[in-house]
Amino acid sequence: MIEQLYVVAFLAGVLTIFFDVAYLSYLPSLVRKEELLEGNSKLTASSAAAEAGAFGAAGWLVQLLSGPGAVLADAVSFLFSALFVGLIRRPEPVAAPAAQREGMRQEIGEGIRTVLRSPILRSIAVAGVIVDFSFRVFGTVFLLYATRELGFRPGVLGLIFAVGGASSLLGALAARRGAARLGIGPAMVFGVMIMGISMLFVPAAQDATLLGAALLVAQQLFGDGAFTVYEVNQVSLRQSITPDRLLGRVNAGIRFAGLAAMLLGAVTGGLLGETLGLRGTLVVGSVGIFLAGVWLMLSPVWRLREPLPGPEGAPAETA
Repeated sequence: MIEQLYVVAFLAGVLTIFFDVAYLSYLPSLVRKEELLEGNSKLTASSAAAEAGAFGAAGWLVQLLSGPGAVLADAVSFLFSALFVGLIRRPEPVAAPAAQREGMRQEIGEGIRTVLRSPILRSIAVAGVIVDFSFRVFGTVFLLYATRELGFRPGVLGLIFAVGGASSLLGALAARRGAARLGIGPAMVFGVMIMGISMLFVPAAQDATLLGAALLVAQQLFGDGAFTVYEVNQVSLRQSITPDRLLGRVNAGIRFAGLAAMLLGAVTGGLLGETLGLRGTLVVGSVGIFLAGVWLMLSPVWRLREPLPGPEGAPAETA
């Protein structure tokens, strides 16, 4: 029943948002500020390793067990994730008493104001909106293009996507070194720009030949690793310059803006797919990712050369 699928997707999305905001806000209480890049790199590396194995198996699971069977296997894996999260014994920062809380509306407003007042946070947020919008434009038509126009089977696509997981793993391991050599700002800019350029390899593919597969593999190989460098550094930068008490609100505000951009991107991707065609829509999404890097290059983020500024005296804390 399609209605049941809607409900499951909605609930899974809501719970994923809760988890994403919580874990991004929790990490700074587990490690020191100077260890944020290393901590985020290791978290992303573990995720990339799982992605490499999962994508390699997912396509074949769909073919062997059908779609529902593959989804069930995925659901069971989340139970193990919950178990390991529950085993963390590090004390959390004490929350403010309920009587001292300002109310959800006021706290949301404070998080948004923090982002708007900070040149660096504001630049990161706008770039994130551009990235989320463009990725969703691209992703809305990607599978249709790969399966219907190019003719790739799910199992083959799973193996191609596994290359992206391996590339993301290398990017996660290289993120800290990239920030040390280039500066955290340039590492972010070059990471997202390379991702945008690599995505143009996909519409360049014409069919499910060896050349077509090579172009899709090249996108995964070069793009996913570069984008992981961007992602690890931007998350670490956001965590380092935001006061601890505001980090959850800032993360939630940026996440909300990204979700709104994704929704708009999905609608735009569908409309463009009907007017420009699938290949033209893929080009639009790719160019959008590249423009996010241009935005960051023109922002105060580009001038950040130190590994991780702190909230005290950081440029992001000035109007």
